[in-house]
Amino acid sequence: MRTFVLIMLLFVTPSVALGHGDISKLPPSVQILQYKMQLYMNPDDMGTRNKIALAYIATGKLDEAETNIQQVLDKDKNNFDALDEMGLIRFRQGKYKEALEYFDRAATINPDDMMVHVHKYQALSQLNQQDKAKAELTRAKALAKSPEDAKRIEKEIAFLSGKKADSK
Repeated sequence: MRTFVLIMLLFVTPSVALGHGDISKLPPSVQILQYKMQLYMNPDDMGTRNKIALAYIATGKLDEAETNIQQVLDKDKNNFDALDEMGLIRFRQGKYKEALEYFDRAATINPDDMMVHVHKYQALSQLNQQDKAKAELTRAKALAKSPEDAKRIEKEIAFLSGKKADSK
């Protein structure tokens, strides 16, 4: 059985550069299948737990995302990706103050991550703290290193706002 799963994993796993906030070009439902197979092979792979949580967030399965992120945070309370993703979960739940607390913790660990500042911008906007929100968006844009980064900012804002981003 393990051999079959390993063979399937090799066929389903895309060869992409996985990075924070940009997990795959595959649909989230396929990503979830991929990551479930990887976790079957190695349940202690916290990086894969972070990735499956992002896919669950993208599909609106916040309980499943939270379960995986909590496992990561139980092992490492300062895991940047897990803190940022827990913030995303709280944001999607409408718990903007809690979301901001997670984003702040993540930003303390990695203040040069562009997306965490986009996330803080969104949470602060929802909390009607427009001056602070604007400062976070300015910081995120300053961290953008390419036109692709600027597009990623737009897409993330659209995603968190529940809108479709332009595919310019």
